Amino acid sequence: MKGINYNVWIYYIAVAVAVLVGLFLGSNPTATTVLAVLGLAIGFLNVKAKDASAFLLATVALVVATTAANGLVSLTYVGAYIGPVLANITTVVAPASIVLALKALNQAAK
Repeated sequence: MKGINYNVWIYYIAVAVAVLVGLFLGSNPTATTVLAVLGLAIGFLNVKAKDASAFLLATVALVVATTAANGLVSLTYVGAYIGPVLANITTVVAPASIVLALKALNQAAK
C-alpha cells in the first residue's frame, strides 16, 4: 500500500489557500508570506526535474493571465475576485519557479 504523497498535498493546500485568500481577504501580508513559503516548499520538494520545463512554461502563462485579468475587473459578480485569486496563485508559483530556474541553471552549468 502506498503512503500519503505529502508533496502533492502541499501543492493542493497552497492553491486552496491562495483561492480562499483571494476570495475573502484580497491582499493580506500574512497570507502572502504563507503562500510564498508554500511556493518555496513546492519548488524544493514537489516539482521533479523532468517536469521543470512544463512548470516554468505554465508559470509564464499564469503571469500573463494575471496581467490580463486586470481587464476583467469590470465583469459582473466575478470580476472583483479574478484578480486577487490569480495574484495569490502567482504568489505561490513564483517562488517555486525561481527555485526551479536556479536548479535548471545549476544543472546547465555542470
